[in-house]
Amino acid sequence: MADSNHNDSTNKLNIRYMGRLGQAVVYFGKLVRVFIYQNDWITLPMSALIAGLVSLALGKDFGVTKEGTLMGVFALVCVCLWNGTFNSIQIICRERDVVKREHRSGLHISSYILAHMAFQAIICLLQCIITLLTASIVGMKISGEGLFSSSLIVDVLVTLFLVTYAADMLALFISALVRTTTIAMTIMPFLLIFQMVFSGGLFPLPDNITFISATTVSAPGFDALASQMDVNNMSYKAVDSMMSALESSEMDLEIKGSDIIDMLSDESNESVKQLRSIKVGGQMTAEEACRMLLNDDKFAELRKKPLISRITIGDVLDEVSSSTEPNIVKIKETTIGGATSLRDAINYVMSDDDYIDVRNSEIVKGVTLSGLFSAILAIGDDIEFVGEMLDTRVEAFVNIGELLDFVRTDDNFSVLYNVTLLDDTSIGEALRILMNTNSLRENLNTDLSYYTTVGEIIDYLNNNPVGDEYKDTTIVYHVKFKDVLDKLGKDKLLKIVEKGATTELFSNDYEHSRINIASDWIHLLVIIFISSIASIIALEFIDKDKR
Repeated sequence: MADSNHNDSTNKLNIRYMGRLGQAVVYFGKLVRVFIYQNDWITLPMSALIAGLVSLALGKDFGVTKEGTLMGVFALVCVCLWNGTFNSIQIICRERDVVKREHRSGLHISSYILAHMAFQAIICLLQCIITLLTASIVGMKISGEGLFSSSLIVDVLVTLFLVTYAADMLALFISALVRTTTIAMTIMPFLLIFQMVFSGGLFPLPDNITFISATTVSAPGFDALASQMDVNNMSYKAVDSMMSALESSEMDLEIKGSDIIDMLSDESNESVKQLRSIKVGGQMTAEEACRMLLNDDKFAELRKKPLISRITIGDVLDEVSSSTEPNIVKIKETTIGGATSLRDAINYVMSDDDYIDVRNSEIVKGVTLSGLFSAILAIGDDIEFVGEMLDTRVEAFVNIGELLDFVRTDDNFSVLYNVTLLDDTSIGEALRILMNTNSLRENLNTDLSYYTTVGEIIDYLNNNPVGDEYKDTTIVYHVKFKDVLDKLGKDKLLKIVEKGATTELFSNDYEHSRINIASDWIHLLVIIFISSIASIIALEFIDKDKR
């Protein structure tokens, strides 16, 4: 009996003075035995169950659409928070009396916490592996190449582990701080809700309290997972569905001519400005234009329209007598010197080079002074008494206006008045005369090319009464949205719609880069370190508990 007491005393002495690392190893073994024999292993199948349920609910759209992936990321973070918190929220407070007694016997609190940290790291890693395996089996899509490894699922595993382990260490600190499991379980729901609400993921936060997210485990975890899944470059399921519905839609679109004119009058728009500068027109010779007007059925009505109405010598004389146009007045005031008779005066005008501009001047439309005088001389040669009248003496200096008035007012010339100078001529007849007159055909090679711009045409329609009819015209277009999307560029339009449709709910930027993800991992490691140190400090005051 004495020997037995001696041995027990020696063992206690050895444990009391064992090093910190040795104590951590001994206590780690105790935690393993407790895990196996006290049914703590139930946390592993629970992880599989939770992961399976989440994957069934969200797995179909995870990694496919932005909404589905963000909700899946949030759910995975919640699973990690639950697993980690549930692992250790009661683990210290339920054996607080034992820890107090062993601390008095020489247990180092740092060794105790280190043993828990090592053990919980293994449990958290197993839970994360089980979670990912279950999610993959059920159908959650996590594939591709990661930023830090050749497989995305390995990178995701690291993030899930850090989130779970950080939540575990935070719960370990709570367990070290409180004295009973009842208080710990009361705090646990508040802790989980706080983590979810202030994750900054699905729940938008006011700008003045966003800094609180930095104190949570969920915020860096959510950001890291969303960045790893490259959420920024995913499309919205709702927008895709809307675009698909649009592609299969058709409708009649009514546009007024005035709307088109107004749109094409806006020179502040660079695209419209370029369109307005485009030249339109055609290249054509006078002969080609004449042939087109003579032979094309589209111009049949135009060819019938009168070009020249019947004109008599009397009409011309009356018109010239009453005209006050400057060029006609100038012709009438032109003086003829040295003529002895009316015939001589006319012949001077018809032959003298000094009067070439005068005789070639048009006194009425289609009739020159030369044409009028030629007709009068010709009739004088055919009719004797008219010829005698042409020999009537005149003053030595007489102007053309006086000559024409004499012919117009003297009754002996009345026989001239109804003589036709020009018959009724249609446009078609005039063109045929032009085409068949050799002296005129020489001018048919004249270039009639014409050019204008789109802008000049639009301005003409906008500012001219002729455009009023077009402005009031309603143009009906049958629109297939698929054709519109193809013209506009579906991908470009999709980006615009997504940008406009993005609400504050999904407004965070999840940059798909190593630096961004590494900073989130470091953030989680800092939380793990602070929580473990805080646990040690909290337990150091265990002796001050009331006995």
